[in-house]
Amino acid sequence: MKTKELWGRLVSTVRKPFKRNELDEGSIPSDSTRNEKKDIFMSTKEALLKVLLRRKEQDKKWGEIPRYINGHKWINILGEEVGEVHEAILNEDIENLKDELIDVAAVAVAWVEEIDYVNKE
Repeated sequence: MKTKELWGRLVSTVRKPFKRNELDEGSIPSDSTRNEKKDIFMSTKEALLKVLLRRKEQDKKWGEIPRYINGHKWINILGEEVGEVHEAILNEDIENLKDELIDVAAVAVAWVEEIDYVNKE
């Protein structure tokens, strides 16, 4: 599948309501497709590794958890990252989209870490 076709599927998926019964194995890239298109698809392991690396970058930049940030601030941080995802979609920039989604995941993980740390005290 060419990048433009993949992008079209992504945009059409984002624009229409998701129905769980529409998801089938054919809509998920197989391992053979991933191997053929390494430049487009990344494995779950690769994606989670990127999230972990981004979390380490966040800790270097902002300090380690706990940061004692309240929920209102966390939702603002997460919202800003989601806004950047939206911008990448509008610009049809798939590489930036993947990068911004990694940021969203890393912020969500940091927030979960903060919640767990604060509630253990």
